[in-house]
Amino acid sequence: MDTIYARWQALPNAAEVVAPNIHPCGGGYHYPRHPIGQAGWHLHDMACPLGATSFQGALASAASAEAAAEEVLNGAPAAYALCRPPGHHAGPERAGGFCLLNNSALAATVLRERFAKVAIIDVDLHHGNGTQDIFYHRSDVWTGSLHADPSDFYPFFWGGADEEGGEDGVGANVNLPPAGGQRWRRLS
Repeated sequence: MDTIYARWQALPNAAEVVAPNIHPCGGGYHYPRHPIGQAGWHLHDMACPLGATSFQGALASAASAEAAAEEVLNGAPAAYALCRPPGHHAGPERAGGFCLLNNSALAATVLRERFAKVAIIDVDLHHGNGTQDIFYHRSDVWTGSLHADPSDFYPFFWGGADEEGGEDGVGANVNLPPAGGQRWRRLS
């Protein structure tokens, strides 16, 4: 991701931002050599256009999450990292929903250096599909997400209450969309 902007700009008639026009919906069978294909492989939706400094901003945000986790490892009773972009839509090999790197997953991985089990509680209008994807088959990081019903809301394809984890992670993933398909409403 750190080199795609320069390679994109070298293309004839390149747009100012990296915004691919193709994505391997349903999965692909081989990794492309061309920058457009590579961008489409790693940017799973159109909500992640990359500008000249996007990756540096994502790295700074991730460093904030890592620093907070390190504070806890160094004995602080709690730590807070204000990370923008937040990261919970970024999965193991892809970015999405304005999230390039998954900050909560990074912090959990740092905390796992000392603690046998870690929990991520994600309260957001949108389901943290990237966080779920990263830890779905693991039991050492419990993930819980309270979010709007994905039947009617981004990220649409993930976040159902029936997604409980797989393999070693069965029971370590909990999604709590509102019962009966209710939608969150803006508070006024």
